[in-house]
Amino acid sequence: MLAHGFGDDGACFASFMQRFGEDHDIVAIDARGHGGSALPEDGDGSPQALADDVLAVMDALGLRAPILCGHSMGALTVLGVAALRPERVSALVLEDPPPRWQADALSPSDEAAWRSGTRGWLEGLRPLGVEAIVAQQRRAAPTWPEVDLAPWARSKLAFDLAFIERRELRLSGPVIALENVTMPTLLVTGDPALGGLVTPEAAADFRARVPQAEVARIEGAGHSVRRDQHEAYSTVVRDFLARLR
Repeated sequence: MLAHGFGDDGACFASFMQRFGEDHDIVAIDARGHGGSALPEDGDGSPQALADDVLAVMDALGLRAPILCGHSMGALTVLGVAALRPERVSALVLEDPPPRWQADALSPSDEAAWRSGTRGWLEGLRPLGVEAIVAQQRRAAPTWPEVDLAPWARSKLAFDLAFIERRELRLSGPVIALENVTMPTLLVTGDPALGGLVTPEAAADFRARVPQAEVARIEGAGHSVRRDQHEAYSTVVRDFLARLR
């Protein structure tokens, strides 16, 4: 099961599904406020709510303990599922999650700047339309697989801007009970200088707290590891999945 990052939706895993779909049954979900999933009336965008949504989809589909794979917000979501209900997860693939296993030092001014900047960016994209957004992103990210560009563009137009104010950003301390994460786990990181969120220090901290975890840093990738360096990412994930058999 695939969980996307903030502002994306399930269709943004297009190249992933092309690469792994022949050998695996894949379910890619749209988080609340993203893609085809509405934001509930209570507007809750907390990590707990997103984790509960994943569990609800698993229950609806009769999935007892799938492999969960997530990017960014989605990686934090599936990590939360594993911490809350470890018996429901057979393995984890985490693509550059926000390192919430460490104390969060985000200040109120940083939070306000993120919300304002994100809204301005997304509102600026909307008048452009899909084709113009694709062309812009193709220039900005020339290593991205072509198949990922249109879904990425469409996801920005479908995203519910109200989710920006609902997402929890500033936390008082660690929120993930990593001692419960005992299943095989792969943490895939990029380069912080290129926008990666997981620093080498945060990765080492994760590895110390989750001893069975494997950590793979992909050179030349930023936050969107699987799209920035698709071949290297796919090789690392394929090798990890092969070891689960």
